[in-house]
Amino acid sequence: MLCPSILLMGLLLSAYSIADIKEDVGYTQLANELGSALPDGAGVAVLQVEAGDNFAPDSTNVQFAGKTFQDLSNPPSPAPSGHASGVGSRFYGLTSSIAPAISSIDIYGVNSFLFEFLNIGSSAGPGQLASRVANHSWVGGYLVDSNGNDVPASTSNLLRRLDWLIEEDEFVSVAAPSPSGSDKPLLTTAFNVMTVGRTSGVQLSTVTAIDSIYVAGRSAIHLVVPESVTSNAAAHGSAAAVLLIDAAHANPAWSDGSTSNRNGAVIYNAERSETIKAALMAGASRFTFNTSTTANVQDYRLAAANQTDNGLDWRYGAGQLNINNSYNILAAAEQPSLQDGGGVSPLMMGFDYVPKFGGRRGSDTVAEYDLGTATGNQFFAASLVWNLDVGGGSTFFSPISTLRDLNLYLVDTTSGVDTIVASSLSSVDNTENIWFELVSGHNYQIRVESAGADFEWDYSLAWQAVGFADSDGDGVFDHVDSDAQDPCVPVVFVSACNVDSDNDGLTDFAEGETADTDLDGVLDYLESNVVDTDGDGTFDQLDVANSDPCIPTVFVNVCNVDSDNDGLTDFEEGEATDTDGDGALDYLESNLLDEDGDGFVDQQDISNDDPCVPTVFVLVCDTDTDGDGLTDFAEGESTDTDGDGELDYLESNLLDDDGDGFANQVDVWNDDTCMPDASQCTYDIPMLPMIGQVLLAVSLVGLWRRA
Repeated sequence: MLCPSILLMGLLLSAYSIADIKEDVGYTQLANELGSALPDGAGVAVLQVEAGDNFAPDSTNVQFAGKTFQDLSNPPSPAPSGHASGVGSRFYGLTSSIAPAISSIDIYGVNSFLFEFLNIGSSAGPGQLASRVANHSWVGGYLVDSNGNDVPASTSNLLRRLDWLIEEDEFVSVAAPSPSGSDKPLLTTAFNVMTVGRTSGVQLSTVTAIDSIYVAGRSAIHLVVPESVTSNAAAHGSAAAVLLIDAAHANPAWSDGSTSNRNGAVIYNAERSETIKAALMAGASRFTFNTSTTANVQDYRLAAANQTDNGLDWRYGAGQLNINNSYNILAAAEQPSLQDGGGVSPLMMGFDYVPKFGGRRGSDTVAEYDLGTATGNQFFAASLVWNLDVGGGSTFFSPISTLRDLNLYLVDTTSGVDTIVASSLSSVDNTENIWFELVSGHNYQIRVESAGADFEWDYSLAWQAVGFADSDGDGVFDHVDSDAQDPCVPVVFVSACNVDSDNDGLTDFAEGETADTDLDGVLDYLESNVVDTDGDGTFDQLDVANSDPCIPTVFVNVCNVDSDNDGLTDFEEGEATDTDGDGALDYLESNLLDEDGDGFVDQQDISNDDPCVPTVFVLVCDTDTDGDGLTDFAEGESTDTDGDGELDYLESNLLDDDGDGFANQVDVWNDDTCMPDASQCTYDIPMLPMIGQVLLAVSLVGLWRRA
């Protein structure tokens, strides 16, 4: 008897809001753009497969009001499961899912799903359901026999049954990877499932080798979601698939054709399993800045160690779920290749489903899609998806399987010259992916080619060109920004950055990266325009020496410079004061020193090297104005010996101008020989008695004065 080795992945209660996750995966943006036209999953039936003895969600949970559950297991789940309820709330919950109108939910326990529905151990093929999307938030090892031994052949048969079911019924199946990276082939080793992991990148990254079909070396991850556990991440991926199926089914004009599955449901090309997977992968975000978690997609495919052969990143697959991008890819409508009559893709966005390809029975071996001209800075993403070809069958199941080999190229067709600029050429995967930076003004073309022997098989191709993003508005595109959430990294000198290194109220950007107003070698953004470190009245940004209060000027109160060393600071003496008006400012002219010894301190001396200036009446001045051998100082500034009104220093004590025997300095009348002594007269005076002469002399003295 075969038994599955099944693990129920732990469910952690999220410490962040579902609303934040919705924003991170592009749902909020899509809701804002579409408004009331937003798809909600109504009418899309789903399946939830859970592990454990109790595997059914709690139908009484408020998130599940109005929903119908059908437990298809035998026996049914004896009690509700907290894990199933947590996964279900993200898959189809009224407020926590991006497909809240899902109303019909089938439930299977893992054992019943494997042995009763997939019919492992039976020759019959898998059963059929009305459900279009299945969520598998469980992981399992090999099927084992009754002795506990791995049975790779039976495990491979299980995977082939699931891969056939997905292809046959367009039954989108989303699986969660092992969170620990341990060797768990169920169900991530299947080709046709879509495995959704955590944005943290911590999970199983590569599939397990089982046989010649399910070989090693394939990426286990197709998408990631910013959730704390892989169980929840897968649930969001399932809800995203439902939303796209709902939108595609409601808009048949998006598709050029349709098919029907075993259940009779009409499936348009835009809602096929390959198309949904391709649209979700091509629309994924390769750079993220999440609000719900610190985990982000970073350095996408930059390191060679993270690059898969089919164009994915081992950690993140195609990137983080972005339902807005994926919806817009489908809404751009199906666009056939040039070989099928297509033209230029005007929006560089769209998808195509090709039912027959590979060279057999006249099918094409090459499909080319003209994208037109890149109009700006853009990244281009394309995902080519095809399913494993399993013989299958409903009544008798054939496990014969063939993996077709397709290659994907991006060709630069500028100027009529075809140059392959990107390619994805894995020989072991069933997806090929391209992520490439377009050159503005160049023309591009997608090319799909079959490899190996001719075959006839179908594929879906989805693509989009997205403009470079600058999430933090710092002028540096996210993919080359060392911190795309911080506008101040890699440089603060951008308008979006509010860093103010010197805390002066002006951002570093406003002050300039190279400005140095005071030319002191300290740039303005590092030197405050409101702080005056040395208190000299000049702000640091204008002060060539912030620690010297005497620079840029000494004429401030805090500066103690005394240029003339007279005990008064230059500030106290004044910047423009010149007391003596000699052109030498007071702060440069001492009020203590008297350089010429004339009794006047320099600050009050109009001529500091001339002892006779400002006055000759000082001892050191040898000026002798009247040339009589006595200096003016010796004769006195106000002395008038003869009382004639002419000061002694102007009246010689040697000269006798009138020759009357009296030197001018003692002669009241220097030009009158009769004064002051009549005996010296040189003109006749009548002879009078002696008494009369005396009286005459006295009277003359009294009557005559010098003019």
